[in-house]
Amino acid sequence: MNYPEKFTQRDNQTIIAGNRFGLGLRLQERRLIARDPKAWLHNQISDYLTDVPTSPMRSPSLIKFATQARQKNGKDLAEFRTKMLNSAQDRLLIQTEKTLTTPLPFIERWVGFWVEFFGLSHLDQRMFGLRDSLIDEVIRPLCFDPFHRLLSRMVAHPILLIYLGNNRILGPSAAFPQPQDQILAQTILKNYTLGESGESHRSNIFALSTILKPWQVYGYQHPKAGQFFFNQNLDAPKAIRFLGRIFPQSTHLRGEAALEMLTHSPKTAQNIATALARYFISDNPKPALIEALVNAYANSGGSLLAIAKKLIDTPESWHFRTEKVKSPADLTVSLLRALGLTGPEAATFALSGQIAMGQNPMRSPILFPWPAGAGIWLSQDQYQTRLSWQIEVLGWKPLLEFGAKDAFALLGPDIKPALFRRLIVSQSGHERALLTLTSPAFQRR
Repeated sequence: MNYPEKFTQRDNQTIIAGNRFGLGLRLQERRLIARDPKAWLHNQISDYLTDVPTSPMRSPSLIKFATQARQKNGKDLAEFRTKMLNSAQDRLLIQTEKTLTTPLPFIERWVGFWVEFFGLSHLDQRMFGLRDSLIDEVIRPLCFDPFHRLLSRMVAHPILLIYLGNNRILGPSAAFPQPQDQILAQTILKNYTLGESGESHRSNIFALSTILKPWQVYGYQHPKAGQFFFNQNLDAPKAIRFLGRIFPQSTHLRGEAALEMLTHSPKTAQNIATALARYFISDNPKPALIEALVNAYANSGGSLLAIAKKLIDTPESWHFRTEKVKSPADLTVSLLRALGLTGPEAATFALSGQIAMGQNPMRSPILFPWPAGAGIWLSQDQYQTRLSWQIEVLGWKPLLEFGAKDAFALLGPDIKPALFRRLIVSQSGHERALLTLTSPAFQRR
């Protein structure tokens, strides 16, 4: 095999589609992607929307059991939290196993973005077992809906109301400073909508917290325990000025109107577009990319489907500069997908690697994304840990038939002439796989 004289645009886009938009190329799916990389991504959205997953509402019963255990305190509470922690860890293993084989890797990365965007974390031990219900009941079904629908459903969900301190039936969170009365409003303004703008100052936080204060959750002794309700006793009887608009008293509709107004702000479009560009494309995205996403959001009335399609279609997403360093989660999953390794044992390998490299999925940051960049994930110590884990996995399941052609299938133009020469003279498939999958090129997407 000779080094290719040139690489076609289709070659480049196949690599980008699988690695940047997906979870890492699998050799057996490369030919399918290469037919039309953009269509491969769009078809995933179409397939997903044809049969949008729905989940039974487990959260009310989980909240009821949690509040009952908290009332008893002591041993009962400890046993309940241990049970829910074990459930969350089992779910994590199943989800990781799914990422190794899913035919919809773009969808999984898209869902992962919204989980990180809303800052859902197990670091708050009250969330053991609850976080996953929130993902299944709101994020997965609504992640391509208009943003105002996703946001209003998230904010009205009992688990988020508990997580962000609007309801205390599970007690205050040790992860947030006291007092916690305005955390929900502050998070909505600074994280979910306007960003760190002047409009997120105290007067607007106070106004929004007053509007949303009646959004509560029934306690465990109520027949509707664990469900949302509007507590009229907490509703301010007067009109409230918020972001220059007057919101008259009108039960829960006042809160929904305030949230919808926020989702139509140009600053919200900018916030979401920037977060998406950083998550998928580059830690320092080009202004043209952000502008394209902002326009897609604004012109569609905040449609997340429209912004997802624009992310796929805009030329700014397809430059062949692999700027994003793979996080430990990206690296472990992409390597196992490249090797074709599946099942619980492979998923366990992935999770152990993520923990060793400093990205324990059970300890994701609260309300903020994981850090990114070479300085975080490719420091000298980090690189040695990565290399050790990769060598361990390759020793577990050696690839005897891995050739230079397979290396090009996974990395395309990132296989530089110097690496190609080493691949050609290598004596075994295992050695060629080791050279390819531990190369600097494989550390980026």
